[in-house]
Amino acid sequence: MLRHLDVEAFDIPGEPMPTDEFFARLGRGEIPFEPFAMGSQWGTTWGTTWFKLSGQVPEGKPDGRPLELWIDLGWYDHSCGGHIEGLVYRADGTAIKAVHPLNHWIPLIAVDGAGMPSTRSP
Repeated sequence: MLRHLDVEAFDIPGEPMPTDEFFARLGRGEIPFEPFAMGSQWGTTWGTTWFKLSGQVPEGKPDGRPLELWIDLGWYDHSCGGHIEGLVYRADGTAIKAVHPLNHWIPLIAVDGAGMPSTRSP
């Protein structure tokens, strides 16, 4: 483990905001993220909570190895998903990968040190 990340959250208790609208509002500075304490309760049934993760990769890393993010959303060990799941995005709004209880790793930096490619078409 390199280090923990800073975590902020933005909660939408009702119907989710379309992703394109969220990132447009984020770009205009209209999303009021709040600091989030690890281990705190979050979300409601059918609600959406957006998390903003930030941190620094130490100089010289990944040093010939891929760098991945491991996300634990607080799910139950006895279930394979559905009760808590998420989709991880880059800051530009492109999707990286989904996470759920049996699949919680996110690729960040490849072995050669390059950022993982975008999934959005040019």
